[in-house]
Amino acid sequence: NDEKIIKCFSFINETLDDYLKLSAKVEKLESEREKSKVVLLKKEKFAITKEQCDEIKLSLKPVTMMAFMKNVNSVIDSSAMEKLTPSRVNKWLVERGFLRQAKVQTVINKTVFRPCEEALRLGMTEVEAVDAKSGEIKKQLVLDEKAQLFIIENLQEIAKSDKQ
Repeated sequence: NDEKIIKCFSFINETLDDYLKLSAKVEKLESEREKSKVVLLKKEKFAITKEQCDEIKLSLKPVTMMAFMKNVNSVIDSSAMEKLTPSRVNKWLVERGFLRQAKVQTVINKTVFRPCEEALRLGMTEVEAVDAKSGEIKKQLVLDEKAQLFIIENLQEIAKSDKQ
């Protein structure tokens, strides 16, 4: 019945109650966090079926490689698969002798792709365009309908080459 001991035990009892309540809250928060945890799966390498190739929309007017890749990537499940990039297609075209790389002296020095004779026959040409970043006029590779079709016909080979 000592008052000091009663206060001491009361303090210990309150502290243990607070600890148990806090421990229960932490456990509940950890459980909720586990439920809401998002697992990111590694995307598969780019691949395309013949049926998907048939779904790709061709542009009647010449388009840039970037714009054409948007058409290509629109037919695949890009949430589960890597997208096909313009640089990958350009690399494949360089390896096959359709394009050549050239260093261009501009505000921002960059490597560009220039069409070779065979590419010109396929419908890959250069046009002058204004660079959105620098405002300067530059040459840009565009693909007409025939060139787009050529790339579509070779997409499965492109997908197999140089798995990014």
